[in-house]
Amino acid sequence: MAAKSGYPHTANGANGTTHGTIKGSDMLAAVTTAAQKAADLKVNDLGWRTQLEFFVNGKLTRVDDAQPHHTLLWFLRDRLCLTGTKLGCGEGGCGACTVTVSHFDGGTQEVVHRSVNACLAPLCSVDGCAVTTVEGIGSSREPHPVQQRIAELHGSQCGYCTPGIVMSLYTALCRKPEPTLADLEESFDGNLCRCTGYRPILDAAKTFACDKHNCPLAPEGFKGPSEKPEAEGDARVFASTSATLASVASCPVPPVAFPE
Repeated sequence: MAAKSGYPHTANGANGTTHGTIKGSDMLAAVTTAAQKAADLKVNDLGWRTQLEFFVNGKLTRVDDAQPHHTLLWFLRDRLCLTGTKLGCGEGGCGACTVTVSHFDGGTQEVVHRSVNACLAPLCSVDGCAVTTVEGIGSSREPHPVQQRIAELHGSQCGYCTPGIVMSLYTALCRKPEPTLADLEESFDGNLCRCTGYRPILDAAKTFACDKHNCPLAPEGFKGPSEKPEAEGDARVFASTSATLASVASCPVPPVAFPE
């Protein structure tokens, strides 16, 4: 299928896949544009098609050989080598494979953003959509504020679950640029973390909450964890945590008996 007029230039790739790049510094604007264009691609071709067309991180992607058993996670990792999206449980229970899927709603004339478990999403389900992975929102040199704040507030240890948590928070900010703390807490209900205990992840999420006197995505709104919490509830939590840590630290370490 030839590239349609007004769409990015495409070049043939391996495995029946082609890519074309949308240029732009504003990733959210690029996602919105991609979702609108992806919807146009789907609407303008009303006949039977054997080709999927969608955007991945702002790049137009066409797939000629999609099969019913192909998942979005498999395609991202094996075809596009976007390995930031992780395979954890493979059952939609851990959230390590979370990505943002955006589509244009013809009824409301708005772009709708959803966080999706890529391990469960059939590849054909993103036809006419825009997919954003953790690689698409920032890099180690130019991190997205969500990535930066999770890193600075120690919200990652082994790091395997971190891309999914980042994308869940990113989607929440796309859906509601001025979220409450409750909105942000709810956004990563489907993400499991075995290392951090969630406290530093929640600390990072709090910096985007408008009901905590922070401005989303604004550097001046960023606040690190306070040693003297203002809220009485937080003070009780911190006091309890400190007491627990002190009691654990004072306990003698029992000797380990190895079998002979």
